[in-house]
Amino acid sequence: MVRLSISSLLISSLSAILLIVILNTILKREKTYSIFRSDFLNLFYLIILIRLFFPVELLNTITVPSLRIVPAIYRVLQYQVNFFGTPITVYQLIGIVWLLGAIVFFIRLIINTLKLNRLIQNIKSTSKQLSTKRYISSNTIPIYVSSSVDSPLTSGLVHPIIIIPDHNYSDLEIYNVLLHELQHIKNKDVAKKYIIEILTCIYWWLPFIYLLRNQISLIIELNVDSQVTEKMSSEDYFDYMNSLVSVQEKSRDKQIAINNQAVAAYFTNFHQTTLSKRIEFLFNGFKRKKTNKIVLALLLVSVLIVTSFIFEPKAYNEKLMHDTFVMNEKTSQYILKTKDNQYFLYFNGKNMGTIDNINDPSLKGIPIKEE
Repeated sequence: MVRLSISSLLISSLSAILLIVILNTILKREKTYSIFRSDFLNLFYLIILIRLFFPVELLNTITVPSLRIVPAIYRVLQYQVNFFGTPITVYQLIGIVWLLGAIVFFIRLIINTLKLNRLIQNIKSTSKQLSTKRYISSNTIPIYVSSSVDSPLTSGLVHPIIIIPDHNYSDLEIYNVLLHELQHIKNKDVAKKYIIEILTCIYWWLPFIYLLRNQISLIIELNVDSQVTEKMSSEDYFDYMNSLVSVQEKSRDKQIAINNQAVAAYFTNFHQTTLSKRIEFLFNGFKRKKTNKIVLALLLVSVLIVTSFIFEPKAYNEKLMHDTFVMNEKTSQYILKTKDNQYFLYFNGKNMGTIDNINDPSLKGIPIKEE
């Protein structure tokens, strides 16, 4: 049975953080690029996205009872606070703050999207359109040459366009740039970037989500480079790498209209900070195009193991988990010990269920009555 709970959300967040840290280690250590190729990296970040979008208990979930840590977390979450004159639990307060933050981030996403659309429309109206028949005869995507950008980029979900800077590019550079940007369009990479932006709006409070966003942007570029060069000859392969470097050199230190972090996440573009990693990835990929299948299998098995466990308070049975309540000095609660040595928790005169461990620290201070 698939179920969403506090514990599943907590475990999903912790497992995602662990996977993001591992992914960051792989991407930082360029020596690993000969082992982990784009197929591995794509699978890795896809697993993280699925876990965060669906933070539920899976069918293979194994419940591990917790005697101290998880019960303590539940007690804190059920503690009552005053919220503008209304008593609510800490759990409800966190939910309210989470929701309000998500709404603010979604509004910002919409505003930035509209801002980007206006910038793109302005570029289209003030730029010349490039005839690409001499480079790629089968291309039907509009291509504009503009002084408002410092590096080639692709924008647009439904009607994509390519914009290249008004630099003195050679025919070979333009050809390789177009191959790269057209592959972005084929992969629907702009849509992928919007998906991670939506996830960022949901998990705005999680610092690691911003690291994941940068990781996915890099992986998208590495994946496109791998796809474009997959069937190239050795000469074309290294010509493509040289084009990456020369295009970056011509883009350096140029002031542009689209130079705002607020909108930069919503299109794909060449970026100076990723260049060294892309070049290193291509060097290592010249001989090894794919990740070893055993490594991919180990990744899947490891993720299944990491996400298969969930911790629940041992003192709480299923009835307690569904019917949450708050214990404080104003409520009446006691434990009833029956003649056959069973224990039942009573809350305001209502039997809340059996107690499996009478020595659990979370029950300390509750009076015990005998039948």
